[in-house]
Amino acid sequence: RPGPMNSGNTAEYIMRKNKKSKVSYVHKIMESITGGSYGVVIYQEQVMRIMREIGKMSWEDTSSIRKMMSRSLGVEAFNKFKDRFIPGALESGLTIEVADKIWQEMCHYGSWSMNKSHTISYSIISYWTMFLKVHYPMEFYGSILSLKDNEGKKKRIINEYKKEGFKVLTIDINK
Repeated sequence: RPGPMNSGNTAEYIMRKNKKSKVSYVHKIMESITGGSYGVVIYQEQVMRIMREIGKMSWEDTSSIRKMMSRSLGVEAFNKFKDRFIPGALESGLTIEVADKIWQEMCHYGSWSMNKSHTISYSIISYWTMFLKVHYPMEFYGSILSLKDNEGKKKRIINEYKKEGFKVLTIDINK
């Protein structure tokens, strides 16, 4: 997704997961929210918890943010909620600097995030797709071609199949 890639969160997550970078938290309160992702905000659920628990935002605002994230409306739309988040963060005992740092991290990534259940589901589908493509390429490409109506996409799929080293034979009545 664009958010984690553009924010650097993907690279940071990989470095922390592989123990090449130290896991750190902007504030101890973030450990319970981002501990499972090595201190990096990755999922919509984390953004929503930060909004509720740190920013003391209402469920209505949190739901609005969730809808906004699912539509990938960007940083500008996300920033409309900053004036509601900062007072709640100060009430939670954070300094203005820490609250702003948490906001910037969420704003940069959260405006493009997706929820964890979708991430896991898409990962499983991607794994199955690659498995079929590697182990059953003719069936894989044949099934894709049977579903595509777009001639341009069909040509790209056939070219990809050829690049994999397979031959595309013309129709032969004898075979």
